[in-house]
Amino acid sequence: MDSNHVLALLFNGTIEVHLLATQELVHVISLPDGLDPRSLASAKFGISLPGETYTCQLNTVSFPLAIDSSPSSPQAPLKTRSPARESCLPVGTHSRILLVGRDSLYALATRTFLADVETLILQNRWDDALGLASRSNDALHRGTSSTPSPARRTQLDNSAQLTQVHYIYQKISLHYLFETRFDEAGNLWFQGRGDPRILLRLFPRLVAHNLCQTDTLRIFSGLEEMAREVISADQLIRNYSPHIKPDVDTALPTMDLKAQLLEKAQQVLLRYLWRWRRDRLLKGGASDSNRHLDSVVDTALAQLLCERRQVDAEAFSNLKQILERPNSCVFTEIEPILLESKCFCILAEMYFKRNNIPQAFNIWAKLFDGVYSDEDFGYDLNRMASILLQYDEVDFILKYGIWMAPLNRKLAVKILVEAKVANSFNVDTTFESLCEVSQEAAELYLEEIISRVSRVVQTASRIPVVRRTSKSPIVL
Repeated sequence: MDSNHVLALLFNGTIEVHLLATQELVHVISLPDGLDPRSLASAKFGISLPGETYTCQLNTVSFPLAIDSSPSSPQAPLKTRSPARESCLPVGTHSRILLVGRDSLYALATRTFLADVETLILQNRWDDALGLASRSNDALHRGTSSTPSPARRTQLDNSAQLTQVHYIYQKISLHYLFETRFDEAGNLWFQGRGDPRILLRLFPRLVAHNLCQTDTLRIFSGLEEMAREVISADQLIRNYSPHIKPDVDTALPTMDLKAQLLEKAQQVLLRYLWRWRRDRLLKGGASDSNRHLDSVVDTALAQLLCERRQVDAEAFSNLKQILERPNSCVFTEIEPILLESKCFCILAEMYFKRNNIPQAFNIWAKLFDGVYSDEDFGYDLNRMASILLQYDEVDFILKYGIWMAPLNRKLAVKILVEAKVANSFNVDTTFESLCEVSQEAAELYLEEIISRVSRVVQTASRIPVVRRTSKSPIVL
């Protein structure tokens, strides 16, 4: 008997293993012929058995994201160890259950969960390995346990088990990545809580990739060698067929296949980053501890959505959803991307929110003049006028007040006579500038100026006159 199980040696040459808590039969061990078992005993000190280590692969190591692009040191292919050479036991296995034979002594030891999965992965039996990991993950979330245990011990065991599951998901995800099975790789990397910056290495052209070039993150030591092989999606997508003419790089079929796989990889990265950001928001949004990572993810998302605006109708609405709400995008990085992608309205709104009124007006004016085109533009002169009425830069208000005259002379004149700094305008110069763009607006401006001067004169003429003589008090 051990802490969780009861073992019984039967006369038919088998050993039955029952759960201690429920007495449920969980395993039957058939002994080899000729063993001639005499007894099954529990030793006080037991036997330590040699084997292969796996737990060290769960340790985390520092992993710099900078890619060594030196041509003198090409990346060596991953070495796969032969599964036949692997030991069936992990290092440090200790057994206290001994089986005594006629002239031999055997120890009953169970392979660890991680050892079983690693063996399946080495044999490229990824589906079987995923099945084991999924069952372990399901049991972990159900909180099942064969025997009651102290709360802290259970918490530590669950944490260790969850770490193993995350490691397995991430490792198989990288294998799928090398097989260009991008959908499965993205899903598993998310389930394994993998760092988004590893997947961002697939697309070095992304500005977010530059943001994290000097970053050093923590990854499982068992994944370090594989992670170094993730250089770019372009290098992962290869075709080695010698029969394609003229060659695999220029033949139309292979070029089309590569383009499709690159598109698939980009879609997978976009979905992963979106899920990662949504998961972050559900957990309370950004925090000081991961502010930099948040900015990397949001900036990458914004760029990918900008680039997909023409091919994905939903991309533009998602982009607006990100940028119109609180986000962690690095504005200086996405500013040229928004301009290049012709997302003029979004860029103008971001300028306005950042109190960069001149840049916002520059884009709005170009949209009105037809220099830029954006189907999302609302052509709202009233909004521009209300902003100008409250602005306090003389040259800026004169510039856009006169610019607005051909479009709406009433609004233009209202700005030029009612703005906070309207008293600073030179009437003659303003009138001449208006005449150059709209004679009607100039005449209306002159009428408004004359009307206002007349009202001032009339008001002044109604002011009471004070008379005073040397012998009389002040008389009103």
